[in-house]
Amino acid sequence: MTRLLCCSVVWLLLGASMAADTLDTRSTFHCISIYWTRPEAGTCRVEYRARGETAWSRAQDLWYDSDGRTSRPAPRLPSLPANDHWFDPDGGRRVTNQYRGSLVNLRPGTAYEIKLTTADATRTLPAATWSEDFRIKKVIRVDSQETFVTTEGGNEAEGFVVYDGAGQAVIDAQDRHPHCVIVRHGHVIIRGFRLINARHDAVVIGDVRAKQMLAHHRLQGVVAIGGDITDVVVENCDISQWGSLRVPELSRHWGGTEAGILVGSVVQRVVVQRNRIHRPRYTSTRWNEQPGVPHPWGPRGISLGHVSDREPWEANHVVRYNEILGHPGHLLEDGICGGLNFSYTGSPGQDSDLYGNLITHATDDLIEADGGGMNVRIWGNYIADGFKFLSLQCLPLGPIYVFRNVFGPSSDAVIGRRAASPMKFLSNERGSNGWSFSHHTPFNGPVYFYHNSLLTGDREVAFETTPGGHLRHLISRNNLYRTKAHFLRDAIPGGDAAAGDDCDFIGCSFDYDLHNRNSAGDSVAAGLGRHRIEAEPQWSPGHGALQGTIGRFQLAAEAPGRNAGMALPNFNLGGREADGAPDVGAHEFGSPEMVFGLAARWSVP
Repeated sequence: MTRLLCCSVVWLLLGASMAADTLDTRSTFHCISIYWTRPEAGTCRVEYRARGETAWSRAQDLWYDSDGRTSRPAPRLPSLPANDHWFDPDGGRRVTNQYRGSLVNLRPGTAYEIKLTTADATRTLPAATWSEDFRIKKVIRVDSQETFVTTEGGNEAEGFVVYDGAGQAVIDAQDRHPHCVIVRHGHVIIRGFRLINARHDAVVIGDVRAKQMLAHHRLQGVVAIGGDITDVVVENCDISQWGSLRVPELSRHWGGTEAGILVGSVVQRVVVQRNRIHRPRYTSTRWNEQPGVPHPWGPRGISLGHVSDREPWEANHVVRYNEILGHPGHLLEDGICGGLNFSYTGSPGQDSDLYGNLITHATDDLIEADGGGMNVRIWGNYIADGFKFLSLQCLPLGPIYVFRNVFGPSSDAVIGRRAASPMKFLSNERGSNGWSFSHHTPFNGPVYFYHNSLLTGDREVAFETTPGGHLRHLISRNNLYRTKAHFLRDAIPGGDAAAGDDCDFIGCSFDYDLHNRNSAGDSVAAGLGRHRIEAEPQWSPGHGALQGTIGRFQLAAEAPGRNAGMALPNFNLGGREADGAPDVGAHEFGSPEMVFGLAARWSVP
């Protein structure tokens, strides 16, 4: 969205051949993705500085992907029709021989210089983060009505057209209209509305092409196309009471695809910020509650979806400072989600950020970020009451960064079925349902899991493998894990690789973490580092596991884990660590209270 906000894409053609040596960056408010396509030459060191500064700061080295997309054909699932786009083995693009990674914790609206250094080359390039001050072309005041569709948009040169409800306008679809708001133009801001009683989705960005209520094991969802729509902001809206009430529309799945905000599959650079999305008109099923449909089906909070690997990958979305709230009688299926799960696109899409959100009460995933995973960043969220807090299935591209999130409690009454582990980071190469995606969406990773806090101890383990699955390429540093039975667990020690049951932690590394339980399984030990700390967390006065949205999760001054973390360039909190190494967990000692949802603002040291 720096086309939206300032200049976001920098293309530099270096060397004798574009294909041999190409640099690309894509920005958001606080992050810059870096892509350097060239032959590997060892470690790629990253340094950066704001324009005008003299000193360089270190960032994490880039990861090198030597084979980001398999060339082997994918088997087609026999239950899917020939025209189904669940995956597209011949589509997409081959991403190989590329250094990739992200700068994080940057200042919005700031020009930077980036220096990349390998054993045989050094490149310096400019990039800029998005400004939070949107250029406004025109403001259109919208009064209360049943539904509205945008009539014009802005452009990069002149700025945004704002459709403003001024915090007073109510768009009440009265169950007569499928949507409250349809956005059909780019460079548009939807601001300050109360949106209620949409028959399907409250806000749709892109043109709805088809409504497909498909059987279990089929492509799910409202399929939307976006045309050339880019640069859309939805902010300061209160969204509730969306979704089907009519039994024929609900089908046997009780809905299952309707969202408070639905972003079309080829729409790019959407910012969803400071919205309250809550109380859909019906509740999601729980696991195994609906006969013949074991998976939950119900309303979603925000859906960012693709329907084919042939679509653009460069979603470049930001979802921040929202409150996405189910309710015991109005449960969400997913908080933030999308598709395709087993694909090279996935949700939220390449170069996207999810941060500062408060997300609760989902019968499946509170954040579903399956598929793709290329330079996706998830941080600073408070997530509670869900089956899985975070799903990262089948990340064939990577890398993805998950840092400084707080994972709270979950109630059996909400999710109906207790998940042993709160996170789902599986390759699903041969899952319990018999599907085989091993030739189409392998789990390349890597997942960088830094400074997170799993607090409540009501889950058996932090991470486990399951029959036919692997946990691959997870790098865990400076996290606090409080569990009931084990820290890590290999569910089937000594699994039979020939039968697809080699359930191992493959290429994983766990170190500088605090956990209150030991681990079990024959594949676990190889990934455990010598700096891990086994202890119960000890909290500062007024802080602790159950402080929730109050945001107080600091360890006591002399507790295990204080000043015991690893220095992680660009991820630690800077000056507050002058007295030693960083703390483990999401909340650094002596820092302000963590804030989530509408009042949140990510501050950069």
